[in-house]
Amino acid sequence: MSEPEHQILVARRANFIQLKIKFDRDYSPKYDDMQVALEYDDFGVTKNFNPSVSNGTKIVMDLVEEEVSVDEIEELVEPNQWSANLVETNPETDELTLAIHLSVDAILGKYNVKMIFNHTDPDTDEKSTTTHELLKPIFIIFNPYHASDTVFMEDEDGRKEYLESEKGIVYRGSAKQRTPKNWLFGQFEEFILEHSIKSLLRDERQVKHGFKNISKLRHPWYVARVLSACISQCSLVGNWSGEYADGIS
Repeated sequence: MSEPEHQILVARRANFIQLKIKFDRDYSPKYDDMQVALEYDDFGVTKNFNPSVSNGTKIVMDLVEEEVSVDEIEELVEPNQWSANLVETNPETDELTLAIHLSVDAILGKYNVKMIFNHTDPDTDEKSTTTHELLKPIFIIFNPYHASDTVFMEDEDGRKEYLESEKGIVYRGSAKQRTPKNWLFGQFEEFILEHSIKSLLRDERQVKHGFKNISKLRHPWYVARVLSACISQCSLVGNWSGEYADGIS
């Protein structure tokens, strides 16, 4: 079975992602300082939005250059912390493996990942800074599997039914007379996640006041309210005229 052309990196809050960085020269901790920056991407749908550290839409982490394992980092890092740690150095290939811990308070959405390199020339002591953006972004979502996340679901059967099932049953009718119907949720279909996040951002609260309200997308209660509004604002159009020639079934 061939791999799908459209692949994105999706990570849950309070988890780690690993990045592999390859240098085109020798890496020296003495002369090389690195930072990892995550910048929120609003898909260009809100007004005058720029990622900012002050509202949590831009995160800049200094790389901790002492090599440690992910297991060791888990013991040191609090769930609400962001961190970037060096996990492995390969001098033969000039490759570094980094572990990035995503805060349990991260805002739901798409982030562009940038590496910031601060280099000091050992001969001239001249300093230079270069920034490289990763080719693909990362999508951060809620984490019902982690006890520190407010959406945590303790019941394993519940997680399988509500989080991992692609198919299920919905009920129609009244409270006294209900009829079950098989339903394809389609939550793992291509582009579903991107379109869902775009819908959240197209809500007028984000469009008009992106700087203030995008940061609220870290709260499940706020996301639920916006999603409810999006159904009528972005997805459905009421029509009781009897004329449906321009519709698609």
